[in-house]
Amino acid sequence: MHQSEMGERQVHLLEYWGVLVNRRWVLYSTLLLATGMVMLGSFLVAPRYEATVRLQVEGSAPRVLPFQSIFNEFESSSEFLETQSRLIRSSTVLAEVVRRHDLAQHPLFTPVTRRAGEDLSPEQREYLLVEELGDHVDVDLIPNSRLIEVSVETPDAALSAQLANSIVEEYIKFNARARYNTTEEASRSVSRQIEVLRREIEEKQTKLQAYAREHGIVPLDE
Repeated sequence: MHQSEMGERQVHLLEYWGVLVNRRWVLYSTLLLATGMVMLGSFLVAPRYEATVRLQVEGSAPRVLPFQSIFNEFESSSEFLETQSRLIRSSTVLAEVVRRHDLAQHPLFTPVTRRAGEDLSPEQREYLLVEELGDHVDVDLIPNSRLIEVSVETPDAALSAQLANSIVEEYIKFNARARYNTTEEASRSVSRQIEVLRREIEEKQTKLQAYAREHGIVPLDE
């Protein structure tokens, strides 16, 4: 019984093998067709090029006493790098890049505004371009470090590199302006405090001189 079953299985396997041998050209053709389709697809798909800039972010607080401790506490927090990564992708930074490279005229970005129609205001047009640019930008935090990687991916290798570098440069400019404005505001605050103290001192001196005249007190320096 057992030998007969084994014999039947061998017969079936031989039949299957015979079918494969007889139709081997069909198998070869199918394999070649699948390989050709994959190769054709790889040629038809537009290549994508990614450029990455690694940025080291260090806190540098303005040396003004009323704001010194506030900046130090903020920059030592775990939220500092996350905040900086969001600033890199902010509309303020990306809008500067859009204007800098005149992306409204670039073939990669012009379809975005064309699809939206011709009745767009300059602000709306820029908003769409900023959104489109943001879709090509990726910002990653390097764990256990103060490093941030800014990547841009487009079908144009040179454009990817230019945009990645420009985003980092505009972010640095934005940070510098923000720190300068903060320093200016802190300086004005200190100046106002000094002016208040000066007026208080003058007022007290005036009262002291009046008291001395009233009571016939002669100052020692006279």
